[in-house]
Amino acid sequence: MEDNEILRELRQIRDDHAAKFNYNLKAIYGDIKRIEKESGRKFVSFRPRTIESMQTESDSLLQVERVQRIPSRD
Repeated sequence: MEDNEILRELRQIRDDHAAKFNYNLKAIYGDIKRIEKESGRKFVSFRPRTIESMQTESDSLLQVERVQRIPSRD
């Protein structure tokens, strides 16, 4: 991945935020959820994906890939 000024700045912001909570993931998560709640914006959560749904998606992608590989009859 290309390392540029914007990425360095974002990584620094993320590291500074994590350092405030001594890199405790539960505390960082709690703070992010607090910020979301205070923002007043609507956030969407999706259902967790199951192994079965991932297998179905994978099978569908394989079928699409097979269809795309069929040579034309020109």
